[in-house]
Amino acid sequence: MNSDRELLTRLKALEDRVAIESLIAKIESLRDETTEKINDILDYVIPEAHFRWTLDGVNVNGKDELRKRFDSERKGKLWSRHVITNLQIKIDGDGAEVNWYVAAEGMRKSLDSNLPSSIIHSDTKGRKHCTLTRTQEGWKISDYVTDMQRVTSATLAA
Repeated sequence: MNSDRELLTRLKALEDRVAIESLIAKIESLRDETTEKINDILDYVIPEAHFRWTLDGVNVNGKDELRKRFDSERKGKLWSRHVITNLQIKIDGDGAEVNWYVAAEGMRKSLDSNLPSSIIHSDTKGRKHCTLTRTQEGWKISDYVTDMQRVTSATLAA
């Protein structure tokens, strides 16, 4: 019956959408951790994934480089929170494009030996985009772009 087939197609589309929404929320939440959660993040990434941070001009290819990047980000981190909104998902077969806005805030200890007890507050806002690939284990990130601006007294004065 045609209506059964249409219903199954719509159900599969909804399952994909929920899985992708969950993936994005999980990745952002794992980035907030100050403990060793890097392997959990890497479980959601294909081996040859490409990550780019426009604010820092950093491009990372593959899980090994990504692990090093996330390890370096954790140094001195006290806490952070990523809040996401306006999630837009476009699924095309075994691929998907996802865009969302993010507000991130965090505090870290200064790594500058001249300021050992200083606390640095960061407030960044911007947009993220990723390309996902459907694998046998579910949806995984193949390309991820973080396009953010840091809000500081210097950027507000400019």
